[in-house]
Amino acid sequence: MKTLSLAILLCVLTIGSSFAQGGNEVRDAGNAYYNGYQNSYQSLIPRTVTQFVNDTIMLVTITGLYNAKADNYTSTFALTQYGSTVDSATMFITERLKKFTDQLKKLGIKTADISIDEISQVPVYSYSVDKKLFSSTYNEIPTGYEIKKNIIVGYSDANLMDDIMTAAAKSEIYDIVKVDYNVNDIALKYSQLRKDCLKQIKEKVEDFAAMGLKFQPLQQTFTEASGAHYPLERYTQYTAFNNSQVQATAVEKGAHVNSAAKSTTYYYNKVPYNQFDVVINPNMVEPGVQFTYSVSIKYVMKGVDKPVGLTAPIAKVETPKKQPQSGKVVKMKLPTSVDFKFDTDGE
Repeated sequence: MKTLSLAILLCVLTIGSSFAQGGNEVRDAGNAYYNGYQNSYQSLIPRTVTQFVNDTIMLVTITGLYNAKADNYTSTFALTQYGSTVDSATMFITERLKKFTDQLKKLGIKTADISIDEISQVPVYSYSVDKKLFSSTYNEIPTGYEIKKNIIVGYSDANLMDDIMTAAAKSEIYDIVKVDYNVNDIALKYSQLRKDCLKQIKEKVEDFAAMGLKFQPLQQTFTEASGAHYPLERYTQYTAFNNSQVQATAVEKGAHVNSAAKSTTYYYNKVPYNQFDVVINPNMVEPGVQFTYSVSIKYVMKGVDKPVGLTAPIAKVETPKKQPQSGKVVKMKLPTSVDFKFDTDGE
């Protein structure tokens, strides 16, 4: 496994952006979950497991991490061949590939696990000079051909990587492009993560219920998210050194100070566990694939039970009793005729 890690280090020599603090320089190699040594172990962000959206809604979030060992590996080697003609270049690269594949078969790697990927076949140009009396002309002409191919090797025993690299070097193949980690039954890994995270949520809600909180049984919202982090994106470049301080008075006038080259290495920077509630296989030492899962459930709390209808006492209103009528009849006598008298002038 140590040799396999070395192969990955060679794959990421040209990747990464750098930052420095004091005498240590750390560079992030790839799209890492955290950017380098400082962010991984110093700038820790507190996570929120339970939060109240408002007075009646509570959001519970649980995150999980599954460290999975690779079931098999795929290494990609690149080789380039030059030749004065296409035929000569093809002959030379074919001989190198055959020598390499023969060595791989002796290591127990099957033909079905070896694949040749054709990359390019292009002419190589140079300039010829056509000199005249008062001028020179540079003409670009083809002088040969370049063929590029990749050879992809699959294997299940990580300890074979050392022998594979030796066989490649004997065939003049030195460029290790990358090493892929392959995991079987990925769905089962996520299923196990989901079960463990939901179990954690259930226990947490039961603890809240023991404190007196009650939740509506049907008003819940469920969301989830998942992801994976492979070793190729988790390697970080690291340079450690302690600069010596040169006193200006101790240096002769006009002298130059040449600093020594600093050794650069890489290390596997796994996703740290501080952001997770559930971690499966936490003690895995070798680099592997890290699967992540997050689940959030929104709970709506119950209010205080109240009786249905009016809660204030109803005032008593008495209706007046109907007075009984007496049997006496009142009669009114109206005049049968009315006399009108009008006065006129002159009479």
